[in-house]
Amino acid sequence: MKLNLLPATVSKGKQSKTAWIASVFIIFVGIGISLALTLMSAKALADAKQAYEESIPPAQRALATAQKADDYMRLPDVIALMKNVSLGQAMIAHNDKYPDLYNSLRRYVPPFFRITSMAATPVSDTQSSVTLTGTLDSYQQYADLMLSMMRNPEAVSVSRSGYQADELFVPQITEVDQAGRPRRPNEAPIPDDPLQRLAFFEAQGAQQPGFTGVGNFGTSTDVTRLAMPGESLVTVQLILNHALQTPNPTATLGSGGAAPGGVGGGGGFPGGSSPPPGANRGAPGPSAPSAPGPMSRGGER
Repeated sequence: MKLNLLPATVSKGKQSKTAWIASVFIIFVGIGISLALTLMSAKALADAKQAYEESIPPAQRALATAQKADDYMRLPDVIALMKNVSLGQAMIAHNDKYPDLYNSLRRYVPPFFRITSMAATPVSDTQSSVTLTGTLDSYQQYADLMLSMMRNPEAVSVSRSGYQADELFVPQITEVDQAGRPRRPNEAPIPDDPLQRLAFFEAQGAQQPGFTGVGNFGTSTDVTRLAMPGESLVTVQLILNHALQTPNPTATLGSGGAAPGGVGGGGGFPGGSSPPPGANRGAPGPSAPSAPGPMSRGGER
């Protein structure tokens, strides 16, 4: 059996020596890292100062150029030129407003409504008024047309007018017609007496001895075909939440600012503004010939 006769402090002294050596090494390493970081920071600061000093002349030149440009843009001739350019750009951008509105309306026009004209005009900076004119065959179509137009999510109000009732109905019994024979609203009662009834139908046939050209059908003139016999020419008026207002050249050129995107002046038929091509084919007549345009529904008959 061996006995450890060395004191316990001998091993701890060796450990303390190793710790001192490690501490001194770490201190020198930290000093070296600090010196390296200091040198790097000083170099980066010097480079930044040099870059700043080098950028001062170009910046001063750019500032001088910008000030000259500002002075140049304040010249009356340049202001007028920029105003004209801005107005022209605004009006060019507005060219698509009418076609876009007409294209958005076409999906809500039923196929039985044959449109003869379409016109739009702004009523405010956010709303527009659209007038559609076309032909219908029956009162049922007159009612369905209203429902179809109201499907438009932009529609604020829809109104219609112009339908002429021309369908057969059973009238009340009169002294002349005791049987209540069906007839049209604009026709006289059909007599019961055979001789009088024969004279009545002879008079009906004598009313149209030849070609009448009703609604411009059958004519060689290049005009809009209106309502044929048995049809009604109906007008539909819509108020839409659709911005259609055009730039106002007079107000813009008379002011000192640039042309706004959509101020003043109405865009459409009234007020001297010209509608886009094909928007309205005009009233029929020899003074306003017009070829069938894309606004027609169902073609000409």
